[in-house]
Amino acid sequence: MPTLLLWGDQDRITPLWQGEKLNPWPMINLGGLLLDQNRTEEAIKYLSHAVEISPREPKAHEQLGKAYSRRDDLVKAQEELEKAVALSPESAPLHFMLGQLYRKRGMTEKAKSELERGAALNAAREQHNSPLPPE
Repeated sequence: MPTLLLWGDQDRITPLWQGEKLNPWPMINLGGLLLDQNRTEEAIKYLSHAVEISPREPKAHEQLGKAYSRRDDLVKAQEELEKAVALSPESAPLHFMLGQLYRKRGMTEKAKSELERGAALNAAREQHNSPLPPE
């Protein structure tokens, strides 16, 4: 019989369906919800598990980076956001988040570089999505 993740099971996180391919999205979504409720420590448990079962999922690293940032663990936040950017290098919002974190850590040159990269990606996306001019 499959094991279900129970809401109150904070000390031990169990896969949603033990024995089947693990899906990180329930953990990512629950972690995001907990962050919205300012339950950072609980969110970190779920998001860490999401990263563990799906290390190539940028959203898991992004959300875990946000959680660490809220806890003022800026070194771990930086590590997670750098992983998210490496996995999704065309994401303007990720470059903006990482740039702001670098700025918060006093890493001015890195902050400038990331913020400029985010702005360039954003401009390219807007140009690509803009309607064609009339002929």
